[in-house]
Amino acid sequence: MKIALVTTTIKEPKVLALYAKHAVTLDNFKIFIAGDLKTPNLSGGPWCYLSPESQLAAWKTASALPWNSITRRNIAVLEALKWGAEVLVTVDDDNIPLTVDYFDHIQYVMERPFNGLRVASSSGWFDVGQMVFPTAMHRGFPAEKLGVHAFNPCVGAAVGVCAGVVLGDPDISAVTRIATHPIVHVASEVLRAGVVVDPSAWTVFNTQNTAVSRMFAPCLLCCPQFGRYDDIFASLICQRMMRHYGHTVHFGHPFVWQERNPHDLNKDLADEVFGMTHVVHLAGVLDHIQTFSVDKSPVRAMYEVIAHVDWCPPGVLELADAWMTDVESLR
Repeated sequence: MKIALVTTTIKEPKVLALYAKHAVTLDNFKIFIAGDLKTPNLSGGPWCYLSPESQLAAWKTASALPWNSITRRNIAVLEALKWGAEVLVTVDDDNIPLTVDYFDHIQYVMERPFNGLRVASSSGWFDVGQMVFPTAMHRGFPAEKLGVHAFNPCVGAAVGVCAGVVLGDPDISAVTRIATHPIVHVASEVLRAGVVVDPSAWTVFNTQNTAVSRMFAPCLLCCPQFGRYDDIFASLICQRMMRHYGHTVHFGHPFVWQERNPHDLNKDLADEVFGMTHVVHLAGVLDHIQTFSVDKSPVRAMYEVIAHVDWCPPGVLELADAWMTDVESLR
């Protein structure tokens, strides 16, 4: 299995040496770093470094993305797809893998049908955050959709996304971080065993410590127009695509510790308001897409629908068009 690790950074990525150490048993592994204007020159390291100049020369998407933005990681995804990655692992540069078998967990989950627990929810939305930090929800989860979880046995589920657990300073909303700032040292036994989400339910996942199969990687376009919901909205689009093809989301191993980079919490809060307002409606829009046109990719079709809702910010469709043109050029 060809596995690619993709990220962006504006500093010397020391943690990547640890990921590389954990990948020594892999037959095909490569790290892709999308550089930004503040990134030091990382050429010559044990990775493929994508300078700003090389990004602009190779990809239409590069000029449609802002600089000084975590969404530059989109370019690393394109490069990994070009390389032929079968699984893409997207991480932040403050995610520290906790065990030497980090990639073994990913391969195990992604290579075979899942047999274990499947979770659904009385609200139609499952929040994995409550299994990690019971007093807070995962960033992006709509508070009005909290429900009672129900677990059932599952045999033969096809996994398209393996979302690993983040301990330490977890991925919660700015409101929760300002109010309580929890630090998490343990996860539930359910997450240690692993669980898949019933395809009838929505959930949210991020682009930290998350593996996605090649088939669904084009869904994870992170649009800067959506603020701190860029990856959250992408997770909904990815789930709609997986539902179409009979795949689901797995939560559990591998675990990482997040030693969170400094953030302006007031700015984070401001950047979350748009997503809070529209996340449930976006899921409803995706629910109402019954079929996809045979002459368009499902991802392109979904973005064309999203771009026509009255709250969609300018520039989303243009970015999606550039993205899909780049993705389609790889076939």
